[in-house]
Amino acid sequence: KRADADRFLRQYPATFAVVYDGTGATPGAYAVQAMPSSYIIDPQGRIAGVEHGFREERRAALEEKIRSLIVAR
Repeated sequence: KRADADRFLRQYPATFAVVYDGTGATPGAYAVQAMPSSYIIDPQGRIAGVEHGFREERRAALEEKIRSLIVAR
């Protein structure tokens, strides 16, 4: 639900673009199993990583994964 996403983002502001799918098609396309879910997409458009839920202790590892994809370009 949009209100749930907005509440989460107020608590954990994103420094990247966040897109809301009002039709609900995207969760089915990616087989989303939990909210929030993060999908790391590589420069070729492939899924390079998936994170279900949000755990602060995983932040550094996720940021490193993203940095490695940027450097690999």
